[in-house]
Amino acid sequence: MRSDCYYRARYYDSQIGAFTSEDPTKEGIARSLYSYVANGPLTHIDPTGLHRIYFDGRAVRVFDDSGFLVLKCAATSGKNGSLPIQTNESFKGPIPKGKYLIYPEEFSGGPGIKTWIRDAFGNWGTWRIPIHPVPGTETFGRGGFFFHGGVHAGSAGCVNLHKCDVAFHDLLANHAGPIPVEINYSNFQYTDEVSALP
Repeated sequence: MRSDCYYRARYYDSQIGAFTSEDPTKEGIARSLYSYVANGPLTHIDPTGLHRIYFDGRAVRVFDDSGFLVLKCAATSGKNGSLPIQTNESFKGPIPKGKYLIYPEEFSGGPGIKTWIRDAFGNWGTWRIPIHPVPGTETFGRGGFFFHGGVHAGSAGCVNLHKCDVAFHDLLANHAGPIPVEINYSNFQYTDEVSALP
């Protein structure tokens, strides 16, 4: 019985439960070149197996379906001065590390009077989208996580994209299906394959 199956970009061996050919993106983010959807094939879904978002406490990086870094935004999470060890503190600490999903059809906001009024009472920016933890991600009983824009540094558990929320929305709003998100504060290593980023 043949155990190799071709899945659009590489071969998978069902007998050993792993890909037998390298990830064609080879983006050099200090991960196995044989991984799939942030090493979470049971909880992450991506039709091409390659689209994903990473947040390391300082920046959000979006990789497209070909594995290229297409957007890098300065970003913060947690109230000003909070640290990753405070992820268990509601209304203060940053979003807990782990694996999450966003669903592009859940973007809300947009330019106009409603956004202006909402911003008058908070720090939401033009666009926002809920971030959903996948089973196994420890959120310490916290919820209501979002990617959103805003002019003030920090956000109580959400990821504040500052003025990059419009570019984030414009890039992802029409993506088909959920997009995996990884939050990891421990020395995230990457290689920029795009020299000029927005």
